[in-house]
Amino acid sequence: MSVAQTQMLPGPGPVAKHEFWYEGSDTLYPGYLVCLNADYGTTTAVDGTRTSRVEKPATGNLKDFAGVVAEGRPSYKGPCRVPLVIPAQFAQMCNIFCDVDSSSAHQIVTLKAGSYIAGKIGEGPIIGRTTQLLDRDTTNGLIQCRLVGLNRANVMDSSTLAGAGPSPIIWQNCPWEEIGQDPTLGYRFFDDILAPITMADATAQGGYYTKQDTGVTILAQEDGDERGGILEVANNDDDVDFGHFFLSDGVVHNTCWIADGGIWAPFWFEARLKIEVLTSEIGIFIGLGEIGLSDDAGLVINTAEVKDEDFIGFQTLCADTDALLPVYKATGQTKANGTSTAITADTYFKVGMWGDGTTITSYIDGVSKQAITAAIITGATFPNDVAMTLALMTQTGEASESAVKMDWWRYAQLRI
Repeated sequence: MSVAQTQMLPGPGPVAKHEFWYEGSDTLYPGYLVCLNADYGTTTAVDGTRTSRVEKPATGNLKDFAGVVAEGRPSYKGPCRVPLVIPAQFAQMCNIFCDVDSSSAHQIVTLKAGSYIAGKIGEGPIIGRTTQLLDRDTTNGLIQCRLVGLNRANVMDSSTLAGAGPSPIIWQNCPWEEIGQDPTLGYRFFDDILAPITMADATAQGGYYTKQDTGVTILAQEDGDERGGILEVANNDDDVDFGHFFLSDGVVHNTCWIADGGIWAPFWFEARLKIEVLTSEIGIFIGLGEIGLSDDAGLVINTAEVKDEDFIGFQTLCADTDALLPVYKATGQTKANGTSTAITADTYFKVGMWGDGTTITSYIDGVSKQAITAAIITGATFPNDVAMTLALMTQTGEASESAVKMDWWRYAQLRI
């Protein structure tokens, strides 16, 4: 009886390659990254060719990462057929172009909008990790990489920008899952308001701290329309009532550092909330603010203007309760406003922002409403080198109640 012998080959398994049609005019080199043209043709028609057409990475297609241009020819001049190394369930090993310094340790690499070259963590969805110790930051070039594809958080449906969950346009570049597995990359916070807290004025509880007027209640509770818990600021029925809610103990207030001598790490923030009655004069602030906001005068009586402290976020004013707009200000400076959005009574909206380490963009229901440039961030009008934390503040302007309810909020920031 004979036994068949199987030769075991060293090294990683075979690389999966498939051929695609590249419809652009650029010259592609082995190691370039491309995405599927998932919206090719008539969007309402079923078109099987979308699964075999690729294009340059862009803001709208990062969730459709197709793969890496494979070796075989020195280059491919588009339009043309091009072989790709495809991300598989197990990590594929291949060479990719990147601009990451991997000389001292293996680094995470990402898919960047507007580039065929892989970037650094925080610049786009994570697609792999380098396996060589080389510096490709000074001059971009090829480096060996384990290709892992996109995690589920990076392929959220972009058509649900105004849905109940996080907005893909904000979070597609955030390594949320990876931070959870490796806290040295950054830190993250998410609260779906499940803990049954009832806050008291100037008292820390459950990681939060409040300043609230007599009679005003700030508590987590179940809501018939939103199973899973909400935070409610209620009984603000006097013309000077306020209710301020912070991720803080009233002393330590350091969730976010947006700027530090001109160098700061990418961050992400978003929250979902609603104002029940807009005919009442009630103003709110939701966003990031410094410790000086956590007193009785965090919002000015009868106007709801934010106190003269450092902050970046979103507000409505008592005189214009249905006009929601992005805002930012440094202490002693003039507040800057973004584009206003009309909100509807008793209807949830989402506000959020993300900064890439150079610029910051603010969003309302997933739509860009304010772009903050690098020149502004390093200038005098923007909070600089100051610790801030998550803040929700309310202030009434008349004796008529309007509860504010928050469904969830979340935040993440990389480490410098």
